Amino acid sequence: MTKSLKFSDLIFLVPIFFVLSLVMLVNLPFYQTAPASLTYAVIFDLLLTTPLIYFLIIRKRNIPKITVVSVFMGCLFLAHYIIPTAQQTLLHQLEFWLVPIVEFCVISAIIFSAQKTILQFKAEKKKSPDFYTALGLACKAVLPKRVATIFAMEIAVVYYALFSWNAKPTAGITEFTSHKKNGITSVVYALMMIFLAETFAVHMLVDRWSELVAWVLTWFSLYTCLQLFALIRSLPRRLSYIDKIERRLYLRSGFFNETIIDIDTIKGIQLTARSLPEDGSIVKFSALGGMDTHNIILHLDEETIMQRIYGFQKSFTSLAIFIDEKDLFVNQLNELRKIE
Repeated sequence: MTKSLKFSDLIFLVPIFFVLSLVMLVNLPFYQTAPASLTYAVIFDLLLTTPLIYFLIIRKRNIPKITVVSVFMGCLFLAHYIIPTAQQTLLHQLEFWLVPIVEFCVISAIIFSAQKTILQFKAEKKKSPDFYTALGLACKAVLPKRVATIFAMEIAVVYYALFSWNAKPTAGITEFTSHKKNGITSVVYALMMIFLAETFAVHMLVDRWSELVAWVLTWFSLYTCLQLFALIRSLPRRLSYIDKIERRLYLRSGFFNETIIDIDTIKGIQLTARSLPEDGSIVKFSALGGMDTHNIILHLDEETIMQRIYGFQKSFTSLAIFIDEKDLFVNQLNELRKIE
């Protein structure tokens, strides 16, 4: 049944009508000869009054307060679009001061939320969550879901590439590595070398046509290399493990891929490195996809979701994975499975 629109929801039309009235005002003929004070009023209404009205509407509702930032940025973009270029002096001045303040507030809120999340995990589970898990929860608490996933990903790239130097095992849990015997580290380093070599050649070639495009492609390639390096660094820091109490299998491929499997849904385990069928019935659990190998295939009796980079998802009922200590891994799973 379609949910009927409540009268209280109509209040969200107030900031919309307010913004539309400002757009109509700017497009009236007399506005072109209006005093500068009118332009100042339009700018302040867009950048300050509209976000304030929106905040007053959502302050007691189950809507993230951080969405006020989205409203502010939308109004800022609209102001650049509707206000004549010759009258944007005040707009540029406010943008110079307000945007850094907004960015600082967002980052501070995320850091505060991350600290709060870690303390909460310590209190409830008597152990700290890994950095990426805590960061993801913190970002989702203060940002819209899709934006939170991307933001967490970008912070994780910098963290694992530059700041995470010590891999600490989780107390009380047997963790399984998946990067020591399959050569994934060598493959990633080889990809990085290829990217760096191609970046120089492409930059020199494209620079003859457009210097701007050449530098954009160069920075994109360099950032891709940073992501790959962060992946290598995250592999020994985000390991797979079996939770015997919750009866769940936590699979991780650095911060690129992860999934949680209910052990009772595993109907079959194959120790095999054979090629996977081309119909996609068996999904490869690896940050590098087909470039990586596998030595175990898990068959489930219900569909499960795998979380991928930047919030992308992939459903599966059969999953090909690589575990260094595969025999120990399979033995622990079989001890917990319901074998009839």
